Amino acid sequence: SRTLPGLFATAALVLPQGLELRTGLRADFPESGKARITPRAGIGVPLGQSGLRLTASYAQGFKQPSLYALGFPLIANPDLLPERSRTIDAGLAWTSPDKAWQASATAYRSVYRDLIDFDPERFTNVNRDRVTTEGFELTASGRQGDFRLVASLTWLDTRSADGAALRFRPEWKGAMAAEWQASENLSLRLDGRF
Repeated sequence: SRTLPGLFATAALVLPQGLELRTGLRADFPESGKARITPRAGIGVPLGQSGLRLTASYAQGFKQPSLYALGFPLIANPDLLPERSRTIDAGLAWTSPDKAWQASATAYRSVYRDLIDFDPERFTNVNRDRVTTEGFELTASGRQGDFRLVASLTWLDTRSADGAALRFRPEWKGAMAAEWQASENLSLRLDGRF
């Protein structure tokens, strides 16, 4: 069992010109007794009346090892350290004048310390000292009458400082969904993922 109390607060401010500022602070209190503080901050800057907006954010993260990673009999490692991360992203977002259609392109970079990963050679969970992920994500969604479309495409490059090949981290992934509201009581949806 585990008890992990925490507190978090978020705030957003929208200025008259449409400039948006967001901030947050989280405090976790793990059983080790040392509080972990993780901040986040973001900004959105409109580009005139075009519906375009520049976005950027920075965040730190903290995550305890799962009970599975610590205690599953075959691969457990009770000495695992918590993961820590720092992420920055920047992008461009667009919203149509009627708010029915939206699209965005975002580039990001995350650096993880003590990332928890399975090591097949040692056949146990380990902490990877430094893992870097970089990539971009494209998203689009919209509604036209009774039809709604959603699509996303992500490219991800993951590198571990120790040269380990990290498993289950696809380089490309994408999704698309189309929904038709045929009547008040019937909707049809088609989803695809790769």
